[in-house]
Amino acid sequence: MSHINDGVECCGIKEIDRISGYLPDRILKDICQDWFDDTPRAFLIFSCTNTEKAGKRLANYIKRNDLGVTHRMRPRLNPNSGNILHMWVWSVNNRKFKKFGKKKNWYQKEWC
Repeated sequence: MSHINDGVECCGIKEIDRISGYLPDRILKDICQDWFDDTPRAFLIFSCTNTEKAGKRLANYIKRNDLGVTHRMRPRLNPNSGNILHMWVWSVNNRKFKKFGKKKNWYQKEWC
C-alpha cells in the first residue's frame, strides 16, 4: 500500500513555505543555508494565494538569475481555505545555484 504523507518525504523534492513577506533574495539565502546540513534537491515547490505576489516574484527572480526553470501550475481552489492557490515547481540548476550562493557569500560550509 502506498503511503500518503502530510510532508514531502522524497530526498529530491522540498517545499518552500511561508514565502509571503520575504524578498526573493532572502528566500534563496535561506534555501542555500538550509542545504548546509542537508542535501541539494532536484525540485523545489512553492505556492501563494491569489492575493499574494510572492510566488510570481520568486519565480521571476529565479528566471532572471538563471537558477533553473520554474513551471507554474494552473491556479486551483484550495478546498480547505477557499483561497485560489498558485503553485510553482522549480527545477533547480544546482551548479548555477551553488555558484550564485558563493557569489552572494551566503554560506560558510561546503555544499552551497
